[in-house]
Amino acid sequence: MTRAFQLAASLWPRAGGDRRNSGRVACAGPVAGRVVAEVALPTSRLAWRGAGLAVADDGAVLVVADGHLVRVGVDGAIASVSDLAACLAEVDSAAAVVTNRALTPPVALADGSTLVIVPPHALRFGPDGALIGSDDLGEMVDDSGLAPNLTHAGGLVITRISGGVDVSLDGRPVPVGSFGDDIVPPALHADDAMVIAGYAGAGLVCVAADGTRRWRAKLADPDLVPSIDRDGFVAAGSLSARRSIIVDAVGRTVGRLGRAAVFAEAEGGDWFARSADGLWRVGRDGAPRWVHPLDEVDLGWGARAPIADRAGVVHVVTARGYRAVDATTGAARFDLDLGEAPRALAVVGPGRAAVLCAQRLLLVA
Repeated sequence: MTRAFQLAASLWPRAGGDRRNSGRVACAGPVAGRVVAEVALPTSRLAWRGAGLAVADDGAVLVVADGHLVRVGVDGAIASVSDLAACLAEVDSAAAVVTNRALTPPVALADGSTLVIVPPHALRFGPDGALIGSDDLGEMVDDSGLAPNLTHAGGLVITRISGGVDVSLDGRPVPVGSFGDDIVPPALHADDAMVIAGYAGAGLVCVAADGTRRWRAKLADPDLVPSIDRDGFVAAGSLSARRSIIVDAVGRTVGRLGRAAVFAEAEGGDWFARSADGLWRVGRDGAPRWVHPLDEVDLGWGARAPIADRAGVVHVVTARGYRAVDATTGAARFDLDLGEAPRALAVVGPGRAAVLCAQRLLLVA
């Protein structure tokens, strides 16, 4: 298949929002917390790990859940469904017999297609849901259930359980280096330098596109997805070490938070930090501006990171649903009780969010 992967210019082309994992969306999200549409999603007889959301350039919501890629139009109607097990069988009959399989959230591409990794294959789908290409990515591909990143040059960043990071451009994987174990997708600077959480290995590092190390920060065993703000500062957390740090553009630690967290970029150099038990707004020094307590949830290696919208509201998954929090005061704007912790959340259009639950997609205004 065509193997140059250009990210769509949509509001939310991949989990984390952009290549920096900034968690920012360029519109206002919901204001009332009211469900306006509920979409029943297809199920599978197989056991699948991983789920997520993205938005295509035409505004369609791309859903990966329970072994299917589903395209939902802006009107809430299902436009196409792709059975990932059947597609995998087309390209690899041996891999298709595995009954407990990981997959990544979707990545929306600029040509209207969608990329989903079902290890060890990258599968590419057209807007009609048809499989239009595949690549074998090799062994030990990351199975954390997080969306892969793409370089500005069109390369697919491949991270591996065994610690390796490669970039595949035009079907030719080029090693960047080995960084530890269970490497989650990195955050990328504008020049494609990568901030990598090198668990049980290199630690939190920044390397150039050719693998040359730029800096190494003092954070033991980082294992959550890192984020980069518009000024090049980095925030990253470690579940193992039970803490997070903020570092400047050359890797010097400038802030600390005594909890493992995943982050979204705030204004004025601040960050929104989602820990297992709360949402925080912190300065670059890690000092809290406010704390909004939440019932504990699994952060999912960063899959439940906060989302900051253009109207000064932070959107988070809770143990029972979805909450919007005022970015200035930390007070709740609304609290939507769904009786479960959603699998994924995305602001998908002006005044709209998509919430992925067990076997349904909710559109919220």
